[in-house]
Amino acid sequence: MLLAPFSLTDSSTPQRRSAARMPMQVPAWLLAWVALGTLALVLIPATRGGDVGGYSLPFWLLGAPLLDVLWLTRRRWLPRIGHSQFVARGSRSRNRPPLPSRIR
Repeated sequence: MLLAPFSLTDSSTPQRRSAARMPMQVPAWLLAWVALGTLALVLIPATRGGDVGGYSLPFWLLGAPLLDVLWLTRRRWLPRIGHSQFVARGSRSRNRPPLPSRIR
């Protein structure tokens, strides 16, 4: 015996905000990481990498936080460079026409 209908109400479906209205927030600690990593690479020659340590330390001081900032702000800069195919859209299954049923 069913006590509730199968249909979903509007209040139970997740609300999507458009990318234009969502603020692009980058955490302050991430920006501080980028700033301090840049200062460390400029002011301390040993952090720039070399034969023994390789370039792992410069990556973690500057490369990784910059990649994080780029990833967090991708909805802002991807459309500007003309890559609209990378911007999140509806799923392909919603855009695809339904297949005919094979049940006889």
